[in-house]
This record gives sequence, C-alpha cells and structure tokens, in this order.
Amino acid sequence: MLKNAQNSTIYLKDYQAPEFKVLSCKMNFNLEPDKTIVSTYYQIEALTEARTLILDGEGLQLLSLEIDGKALSENTYTTDKQSLNITQVPEKFELHIQTQIAPSKNTSLNGLYQSGDMLCTQCEAQGFRRITYSFDRPDVLTTYTVKLTADKALYPVLLSNGNLVEQGNVQDNNDKHFAVWHDPFPKATYLFALVAGQLHYHSDTFTTRSGKEIDLHILTRKEDVGKTAHAMASLQRSMLWDEQAYDREYDLDVFHIVAVSDFNMGAMENKSLNVFNTKYVLARQEIATDQDYHGIEGVIGHEYFHNWSGNRVTCRDWFQLSLKEGFTVLRDQQFSGAMGSVGVQRIDDVSGLRNVQFREDAGPMAHPIRPDSYEEINNFYTATVYEKGAEVVRMIHTLLGETAFKKACNLYFKTFDGQAVTTDDFVDTMQQSSGIDLSQFRRWYAQAGTPVVRLSTEYDAEAKTLRLDLSQHTAPTPKQDKKQPFLIPLKTALFDQNGQRLHFTLDGTNVDEAVLHLSEAQQSIVFEAVESEPVVSTLRGFSAPIKLFFEQNSAALSLLAKYDDDSFSRWEAMQTLGLKQIHQQLDSTVKTAVSKQYLSLFSHILNDTNTDPALLEQMLYLPSASMIGQQREVIEPEAIYNARERIITTIAKEHQGLLLKRYAEANQHNTGVWKTTETGQRALRDACLSILMRLDNNDIYALAGAQYQHSLCMTDTMAALANLSHSKFKGKQPYLDDFHQKWQDEDLLVNKWFSLQSQATDESALDSIKKLMQHTDFELKNPNKVYALIGGFLHGNAVIFHASDGSGYEFAADTILKLDAINPQIASRMVSCFNQWKRYNTQQQALMHTQMQRIADHQGLSDNVSEIIHKALA
Repeated sequence: MLKNAQNSTIYLKDYQAPEFKVLSCKMNFNLEPDKTIVSTYYQIEALTEARTLILDGEGLQLLSLEIDGKALSENTYTTDKQSLNITQVPEKFELHIQTQIAPSKNTSLNGLYQSGDMLCTQCEAQGFRRITYSFDRPDVLTTYTVKLTADKALYPVLLSNGNLVEQGNVQDNNDKHFAVWHDPFPKATYLFALVAGQLHYHSDTFTTRSGKEIDLHILTRKEDVGKTAHAMASLQRSMLWDEQAYDREYDLDVFHIVAVSDFNMGAMENKSLNVFNTKYVLARQEIATDQDYHGIEGVIGHEYFHNWSGNRVTCRDWFQLSLKEGFTVLRDQQFSGAMGSVGVQRIDDVSGLRNVQFREDAGPMAHPIRPDSYEEINNFYTATVYEKGAEVVRMIHTLLGETAFKKACNLYFKTFDGQAVTTDDFVDTMQQSSGIDLSQFRRWYAQAGTPVVRLSTEYDAEAKTLRLDLSQHTAPTPKQDKKQPFLIPLKTALFDQNGQRLHFTLDGTNVDEAVLHLSEAQQSIVFEAVESEPVVSTLRGFSAPIKLFFEQNSAALSLLAKYDDDSFSRWEAMQTLGLKQIHQQLDSTVKTAVSKQYLSLFSHILNDTNTDPALLEQMLYLPSASMIGQQREVIEPEAIYNARERIITTIAKEHQGLLLKRYAEANQHNTGVWKTTETGQRALRDACLSILMRLDNNDIYALAGAQYQHSLCMTDTMAALANLSHSKFKGKQPYLDDFHQKWQDEDLLVNKWFSLQSQATDESALDSIKKLMQHTDFELKNPNKVYALIGGFLHGNAVIFHASDGSGYEFAADTILKLDAINPQIASRMVSCFNQWKRYNTQQQALMHTQMQRIADHQGLSDNVSEIIHKALA
C-alpha cells in the first residue's frame, strides 16, 4: 500500500505485495510504565531484488540496530516520524531492533499503554508500530515468541499470544520474574497482544468435539472476578456453537479474555488473548441489565469467532477489512439469534443498520464495504464495513441456502488457512463451491449507497396471476455518480385475507415462499396459480439492505402486523403504519388525529398472549427519530420529537387500562434472572411503562418509583430510572441522586448514569451536561465515559444538540478539539455528529458550518478528525 504524498490518501489500486517476508519474530519486553525496553529479533528473507528495508514506526526511541549481530553505522539507515529505512540489506538476515517507549504517557490507547495499574496493548489497525519498528501491515504474517520481564509486585500476571512455554524468576534479581509465550500460528502484527498487571482469574475448561481440553481464563481486577460467570458461560456457548454451525474447532491449549477499563473499542480478537472493554465482560444480576447480558454474549461470540474468520484467515490489506468484520458480524448475529430469538435479533440488527449505516450511506463518509481509498484507517471501522458487510454476506447465505453456504465456508477456511486474502477470494470460493454465478453480486463490494427499490403489484382475478413490477436506483455518493444495478434477493410470500399463507407457482414450481432475484433497473415477475387476491409480504427477514417503497393500504399492513409469520415483516408493517401517522402529523398545518385503525392494532398487540413478548415489545415502539429524519426532505428535530410524543401520548390515553394490565401481568413473571423466558416479559413490561409515562400522571410516576424502589435486578432499576429521568416528573432528581449514591463505586453503572442525563430534553440540559463534565467521576481520557456523556448527547439528543441558538454545536466543537489532543480516534467518532449538516434548515446549516470550519482550521488537528470534517465540509 502506498501513500500519496500530495494528499495523504492511500489507494487500493496502489497496493503492492510485500518485498520481504518475516520467517519468525522473537521479542523481549522489559516492562516499566515510564520506560519499557523492547528488543525485537526478526528473521527476514527478501522476496524480490529489493535491498532497501522500510519499516513502520511511530513515537519510538531507537536505542540500537543490528543485522546478523553487527551494529549498523548511522549512514546505512534513516528514521523519520513514520518509518525506519535501512539500505543494502542482505537477501536473508536477522534484524535486531531495540526501542524504548513510555506506556504511561500513551493517551491514544494504541500500541502499549497503561490502564490503571495494568499494561496492555491495542494493535489494530496500526498500533504495533508504536511498540517497535515493523512491517505493520496485515499481509506480513509470522510466528512470535515473546518474553515478558517485569516487577513481580507490580505485574504478577504476564500474558501474550499462544501457549505458555516457560516462566520463572529473573536470575540475580528476586524482585523480577519472566514469562515466555509462543504462538505457533502465523499472524499479522495487528493481532499481537500482551497484558501485564495485578489480575485475578476466573478459570474453567472446554472440551472440543475432538476431545481436546482447553483451559479458559477470564482476568479482571480482584473486585470484579465475581462478575465474570456470564462471560465464561458465553465463551463456552460460543465455542460449542462454532463447532456445530461452522465446524470450527479451537486450536491452542489456552484462551484468555482480559477486561480493561480504558479501551477505544468493544473488544479485540488478538490470537488466544482477547482484550475486552470491561463493558463487555462484567455482569451480575444487581449491576447488569438484560441488554448488558445480551451484549456481552454477542461480543464474546464475535471475538471468539474471529479465531477463524480473521485470525487463521485474515485480510490482505485494510481495504479488505469487511472480509473479517462483515463475515464475523454475521456469525455473531446468527449465534445471538440461536441463543435467544432469531426474529427479535433480526429486528435489532436491522434497526441498528437503518439508524446508523443508512445515514452513513447518505452522508459525506459514504463508502463501499470495500473502500477504494482512505486517509486514516481508523475512520473506516464503520457501520458500513461491519453491519452492511454482514448484510452482504447474509445475502450470499440467502442466495446459496444454508447447506451450500456452510459447505462453501468450510472450503474457504480450508483453502486459505494461514493466509491473508481478499473479499474477491471469499466470493470466488462461494461461487466455486455452489456453482452460482455471483459476478453481478460483487457490485455490493464496490458500490456505495443504499439502493431504493420500488414495487407495485397487479392481480388478475381471471388469470389468477400476480404481477410484481420492480425498479431499483441508487443515488450518487462521493466519487460514485453512476451506479449499476445490484443483484437484490427479495424473500417474498403471499397471504390471503384471513392471514393464511397462499401457494403460488413461480418458474413452474409450486411454493409458498420464494427468493426473487432483482437484477435489472426495471423488472417484472409473474406469480401464477394465485387463488385469491393476496396481501404481499416481501423483503422478509430483511433479505437485502435496501429501502423498499411499496404502497400498501392500511388494511393490508394491519393484516401483516397481526398475522405474518415472519417476525421482521410483522414489525416492519407496524413501523410503516407508524411512519404514515408521523408524516401526517408533520405535514399537516392543523392538529391531526391518530388513525383509529392504527390505534386498534395496539389493542391487538397488548391482548396477544401467543407471541414472544420480546417481539410484542418491539412492535409497541414507534419508528426512531433517525428513521423519520431520513425520510424527510429537511430534518426538523424538535418537530419530529413533538410528533412522536403526540402519537405515543394518544396511544397511552387510548389504552391506559390495557397497558396497566399487561404491565402487571409481565411483572408477575419477574424473578430478576437473565433467561429468555423472563427477558422478553421485562422488555414488554418496560415498553408499557414507557408509553404510560406520557400521561404525566402521578399514579404512573408512583408506579415507576415503586419499580425503582423494589427492583429485583438492574434491568428493573434502569428501566424505571430512565422512564423517570426522561419524563416531565418534577421529582426525578432524588432518584438520580440515589442511584449515584448507591452505585458510585461501579464504573459501568456511573456511565449509565451519565448516559441517562445526556438524553435530557429540558431547557437546562446542556448546562447540566457541562456540569457533569466537571464531576469527579467523569474523565475525558476514558473512552467509556466519553461515549456515555458526550457521545450520548451528540448522537442521541437531537433536540438539544440542534438548539436554535447553536449552543449545542459550539459545545460539540469545543469538546471535540479537547478530545483530539488526547485521543484522536475517539474525537473522530464524535465529530461525525456534523456529517448530515446539509439536511437541516439554512439557519442551522450556517451555525453548524461555523463550528465545523473552526474545527477544520484548528492548528495540529489529527488526521482522524481532519479527514471526516473536511469531507463533511466538501
């Protein structure tokens, strides 16, 4: 990969294969927080005639440099801020590099850094170059032997990748000890890891299907060990599921998970030594919500599944990031569905995609899941690469079918084990194994944007045929003005007027569901032997990441909401009806009544005792403000908020008795334990309470207060507190104060407390957030706290962020610039709050532009923030 000197942009078209290979790597770390010495021994062999060695390095102090045991003279090498260049190297040689780094001063949390009294690493994407000079690129793989030496009292636990081969005391120094780790599987630098600290173990085992017993260890601070039982059980379930679903067995003797308080991401899949944000490890009934339990299970699954889809088979370059991330997100979604509800998991996945990725596709940072270029790779850890990437692999699964997809995946892992490959290699394998032509499908990897599909139908009662007229169009995105048609799978079924499936004939085959292949800009498909005029259920299971415009009347949508046997389609029908009501509210110049037919559906949902309560809970919620905004020509946050509130209040008034009844019934099943039969009931109960809170009624406030006071688990507590906090109740502050008083020693709960207050919509909300930034429990250097308070406001509080006086924008710019000086990666995630600035009215655009320009003009702005803000301004 080459960097263009003029604009600092890296292009996929400039990719060049490595000129050297690393046969092995040995590393010795003398660990100290302020002065760590790293000795690295590479066995290197040239692959071409090249004799100039260029290694990546950043923020390093070079102490010594030797080739084959001989020190290099200064005229044979040069260093700059980004690299070490050595001229005239032999064809095959040992390179010894000694560097010095200061983990305690590394606030970027990339490379080797200090978190509390622990030292740990984060090397994806380009953190290894902050440890030693290296080929810091994913297509240079080698085996590692790592020796860690440290003070026994400060760092009693010493971990790295692979298996432990030796440990003991340092000779002639009883205060120090060492551990040697060897990873026999070649890996890229981004998968390197080490951890050293005063950690405590929760240990267990897992026996693979071939009979091998694996030692499993979860390491945390001493006071947190009792919060790891769920994480351990999730790991064991992940290992079993991967064997059953994908035939993937674990390959080493030991697997470690380490919980870290300061971490930019959710977790990292380093080979055999996964480093996790504490948020995705620690759980106990009293301190974790059902959502926390679900998130921990999913993230642990995701990182474990990377052992094959990412580690054993990795990506050739960072443009191929979705090769590992998109595929693995699909795998963790499938796993989470298998552990709970497939339908509800699918709704969660689609909601996240639409609220985040669809906006990304419609903004200045729109890019294909395999980008053509980037300036800062950390900016491409996006919903497009991850979530849309998962949808693209899911479409392959849909096109091939379960059996053929599993067979193709096994061929992929077998063919490319131990290699760094491309998305083309993945799709080639899917095509080769199945025999299905995927040439047109590849456009999903190369073209950005969300396709808009329009559908109309015509039923011929005499001929008993149903014609579907389809079209697709994808709007221009940056650097891609014209788009070719995609291959779009549309899973479709028909229902009669009683809500029963209809059979039909398609291409000579009688079926009751089919996957239609939309491949042209305009296309018609005819169903035959359709015995009565049907209600069409299409895009079932959200079979493609598209925007579907299909004008169905309210009666048809109501029938699907009641009777469709696809969970996503039932929910989607309710969302579509909800959007109609909201648009009517927004488009009318006079007060508009909510449709009686729409209101009656809530009665049906609340009286339904046969459907999964978790699905009913999802159906009670109106479309999000983000989804509504995406469908408006001009986004008006306050108007959208008010329209939603009016409709929810009407639902509360119309169905107060039913909501109270269902609330009470759901609460009877509550013991506070995390299990599927209870989590759905709690979710439904809390959705009922959320609607009831709109009544601004003291009896309802008392109900929420009682739930808080008599809570059986943190789900009860947080749901009650959130409802009180976001209501008009004047007595909410004592509950917030009480929560902090009780849980101030639990960092993750303090973060929830910050997050709740970041969503407040009263006039003093921004002043409250500024005061909270001065709170003793807030720390701008800690990513979790920033995500909770600052991220919660910038990305989750549209009404106050878009205040007409521009105060929200000014606060955002001030905070982003402070963050950029500390941790550019986190700052870049915050600055995306401005990405859709051109979708607002002219006054708001002007106010946003002023603050965006202030950020862009700031001296010393990081590449991370600079890329995003300049693309947004452009």
